[in-house]
Amino acid sequence: MNHTSFIEKFQNMTSVKSSNISIFLLGFILNKESRVIQIGSINAKAEEFIEKTVGKEYYVKKPSNNFNFKQLKKKKNFVFQTFIIGVIDKTYEFCQTYSDVYRQMDYVFIHYDGKRKLCEAIRTPFSKKKYHKFLEVPFEIKIDNKGHVSKKEVIQYEILTKGDIRGETGDAPFYQGFNQMNRTSIINHLIQKYKLENYLEIGIRDGSNFNKIDAALKIGVDPEPSSECKGDKIMLMTSDEYFSTIQNTDTKFDIVFIDGLHLEEQVTLDISNSLKHLKEGGFVVMHDCNPPTKKHQRENYLLKGEYLEWNGTTWKSYVKLRMKNPSLSMSVVNTDWGVGIIQKGSQKCYPPLQELTYGDLQRNRVYMLNLISVYEFLQRF
Repeated sequence: MNHTSFIEKFQNMTSVKSSNISIFLLGFILNKESRVIQIGSINAKAEEFIEKTVGKEYYVKKPSNNFNFKQLKKKKNFVFQTFIIGVIDKTYEFCQTYSDVYRQMDYVFIHYDGKRKLCEAIRTPFSKKKYHKFLEVPFEIKIDNKGHVSKKEVIQYEILTKGDIRGETGDAPFYQGFNQMNRTSIINHLIQKYKLENYLEIGIRDGSNFNKIDAALKIGVDPEPSSECKGDKIMLMTSDEYFSTIQNTDTKFDIVFIDGLHLEEQVTLDISNSLKHLKEGGFVVMHDCNPPTKKHQRENYLLKGEYLEWNGTTWKSYVKLRMKNPSLSMSVVNTDWGVGIIQKGSQKCYPPLQELTYGDLQRNRVYMLNLISVYEFLQRF
């Protein structure tokens, strides 16, 4: 059951009150690590829920948009991640003026409680900045000239999230400077911040990632890389063959990037072998951990004679470790199709499932993957 059908079920089971619905929706996006700024008001019970969830210190409320967001940021020693909009004045001007909001917010929660023209003015700048619909709830009774119209329904509450089908997009302040949000920037951030030297990449293909990695020693493994790959340490073999050549040696890596054959059985082997040859404090990084649709996680790359976007079943290998191994620390950064990060450490395992299906991922994506934003990554790592 996806979020939309879950909400429909909730509405059918519950006497729909504004506080019930808003608390229910906020439950999808808020946790104790959230940092929230709110303009205007929603309802008292929902506000009590937010404060109880995140704590008073991390819940900033402003009665109107007549304040300087940049100055507020300087006063706080944390980054806001969730933006809640109640009723505010001059909404379009606000969204255009406070460009810093776009840069750091993962979620925008909007209560459309004003004139329809005003509601559209709230939403439009965010949708132009590559925020897209995460959840929405229609009015129980349609109210004339009130709310945002979506697919001919009048919407009372809507949650927008940043990015596109691949996850978050844009630039972010990585350790090496402002760079595009993707796997390459994440790997280089870890290398430079933690002074990592030995880098192994499984599946270098055309070198689009490998050639841009800034490490003292780089080894790439691929049976058929293209001619664009640069470096003396390119091993023309499968990952299984490579690991067999070093299995009785003390070869260790600071960081390993897995982007080879995107099928569960092979990825599981690659993770296992990488962890065996990982230095203390090192990182295993994985690509394609967050397939956005069932089609993206198909087993066959070729679909009806076409090579379409494909993430494979990498996510299953990752999630099974989330279920079974409490001695690892695991998270997926929500960008570039999901960039998984694994370290030796500890974690609260995801409850085990007898048979793992894409429907399970769709229902509990954030918890199952331990999905974090790019800004959360920059705070944690």
